[in-house]
Formats: sequence, C-alpha cells, structure tokens
Amino acid sequence: MHPLFAVVMILVVGHLEPTDPDTIFYSRSIFFLTHILIFGLCIDLYNKIQRTADQTMITLREGIHAFANPLYARNETTTHQAHDMTKFYEMIYQKLAPSTLVIAVVHYYWGYLAPLLLHSVNVFNVVWSSEVFQVYTMGKKAVGDLQRPWKVHIPIFLQKMAWGATSADAAAAADKKRMKAEKRGGSSSAEKRAGKN
Repeated sequence: MHPLFAVVMILVVGHLEPTDPDTIFYSRSIFFLTHILIFGLCIDLYNKIQRTADQTMITLREGIHAFANPLYARNETTTHQAHDMTKFYEMIYQKLAPSTLVIAVVHYYWGYLAPLLLHSVNVFNVVWSSEVFQVYTMGKKAVGDLQRPWKVHIPIFLQKMAWGATSADAAAAADKKRMKAEKRGGSSSAEKRAGKN
C-alpha cells in the first residue's frame, strides 16, 4: 500500500463515528465481504497453480540465514509448481491469516473500526502484489522481477539482525578453531621438550 494512500485512509476513517450503529454495521460488512472475495480469489489461484502441473526444475538457495549471508545457504532443487505453491501458502499463512486474526480480535475486544477498514484495503494489496497472483491471475510472464525463484522480502532490520547473528557465529567458530590449534601447538612443544630430556 502506498504510504500516501494509507494516510488518506486514516484521515477518512478518523472522521467516522465509532459508536454509531450504522457505521459499525457497514464497517463490519465491508470487512466480511472483502475477506469473502479474497477467499474466492485464493481458491481460484490455488486451482490455477494445481492445473499448471509445471514440472520444470529450479534450484533455490535456502537456509535460515541465506538472505543475510550466502555462505549459510544451501542448494535445494524443486519444481516450478512446488515453488509456486510454497509461495502461495506463505502468502496465506504468513501475511493474510495472522493479520486478519489480530484485526478481528482487536475489534471484538476493543471495538476499533479503523483497523477493520484499513485491513480491508491492505489484504487486496497483499494479494495483488504477490508474484503468484501476478503470474497466474494477471497472466504476466515469469520474467524480470517475476522470474523464479521469487525473492524473499525481508525487512532491513531483520536482515541486519540475521547478519549480526551469522557474523557472531562465524567469529565464535574461528576463535574455537584458533584455540584448538594453539592447544595442539602447545602439546607438540611439550612433547618435543620431553623427548629431548
């Protein structure tokens, strides 16, 4: 979602009367209808991925710190269909489902309307901007930015945290190796002195 559009939405929602029964009804209706539509789009997208049965092989760079340091990545081979299905499930379980659940809980317990309306717009942005939607629903070719394997969008602060973790791990491993080398060197020296005596 464009930041300017988000600001406009916040200003518009801010003028709504949160205790007005009609406002509550229409806000909930928009939220439910939006997610019913998104659910239908996801079912259609799932069926399209299944029907392609694209068995073209592709090599991925995987690993818990692969996005921060390629040295920690490993190669993994999969098919286009399996790759696309994985990205589809990531969109559902990492982006859509958790945020929808949180927004629903916040509204249920505290009655906030703004999150309902903002999230109703944001879920469309999540689906629209996904590579699977662009390729399978919009019919775009998987070239350029849409060329597989699709990039993992990691926030900058998480990249820095992961890079720091991998750097610390590498430094610890180097120190451990150096200490072992020094210990072996010290043992060899002691053995040589004992032999001379």
